[in-house]
Amino acid sequence: MCIADSGGHLAVGGPNTSYHRGEVKHLKMRLSGGFFNVQLTELSIAGSIATDFRNTIIDSGTTWTYFGSQPYQTIRRGIEDFCGTHQSCGSLSGSCWHVSDLKGFPDMEMNF
Repeated sequence: MCIADSGGHLAVGGPNTSYHRGEVKHLKMRLSGGFFNVQLTELSIAGSIATDFRNTIIDSGTTWTYFGSQPYQTIRRGIEDFCGTHQSCGSLSGSCWHVSDLKGFPDMEMNF
């Protein structure tokens, strides 16, 4: 699985290293309730660190991401704090950022 500027990819059979900026890491997935899961321990964005994740489901058929209330608030606060001090984030409409170039948006790091 690759979370990338182009939207991310799930590769089966081996990684496409052209999608990655750093080292490719492999995770053990477990099958539970008909879904493949990995353990997400931490997500950081612009200095805000979210923890307390439950099941992280790997699903190649959706583009939606769902978070519990606490991690969501932390992630959103990190994005809003970063974008409040940078002019590169695009425009906010409701709960959605409309971004034409992700290079100006804050980096996100996921630790599994």
